[in-house]
Amino acid sequence: MDNNNEKPAVSNPLELLVMLRNELSENYCSPNVGDNALNNPGRVHDWRNYVPECIENIWGELTERERMLIAIVAESPADQEEWA
Repeated sequence: MDNNNEKPAVSNPLELLVMLRNELSENYCSPNVGDNALNNPGRVHDWRNYVPECIENIWGELTERERMLIAIVAESPADQEEWA
């Protein structure tokens, strides 16, 4: 790897996800990750459509930090949806 393009090592997964999120969108708006966040997902470009059922089943037991990580990861495929 070219030394000029190397990024600093990040040991904290949350910090890495936040860095990636910030690189992808300067106007990032954190999603609602409250207890009812998975209710009534939108039809397109909605991260909630990409949360597996096994995670949905335990959503109420997760911390806000865990929910935010799931939402950040799920936003990537939602943002890449293409509709004809």
